[in-house]
Amino acid sequence: MKKLIITSTLFAFAAMPVFAQTAKKVSAPSVQQTANEASVDAKRIDAVATRQAKTFEQQYKLTPEQYKGVYAACYDFTKKMEENRHLGRQITTADVNAILAEKNAKFKAVMTPAQYAAYESTLAKSAPQPLPTQTKSK
Repeated sequence: MKKLIITSTLFAFAAMPVFAQTAKKVSAPSVQQTANEASVDAKRIDAVATRQAKTFEQQYKLTPEQYKGVYAACYDFTKKMEENRHLGRQITTADVNAILAEKNAKFKAVMTPAQYAAYESTLAKSAPQPLPTQTKSK
């Protein structure tokens, strides 16, 4: 009888975690919720693009026409990155490099050769550098 009670008790304790993991109900987003997220995303994209474009304007002494082109390139870049994030896609390095190449092509079309050369040198400085290899000493 003791074995039966102990076995039943152990089984009950072992089964508890199974019931604690209930599935969450996922409801479809409402139209209002989707609209609010879209407006928040659009405001966020605009804020990021504006901040980046103003930084480039100060750093490379852009004219108002150049600023508009740089802003458009920054906006497109940020929008594509946010779309990937919003869709839950894992963004690969190749994806980022492709989107960045588009942005750089737009910059090159808008900036003067001297401004673009300064931009490229900034990119080269800010690119991640490989870690130095360590040699094993004997």
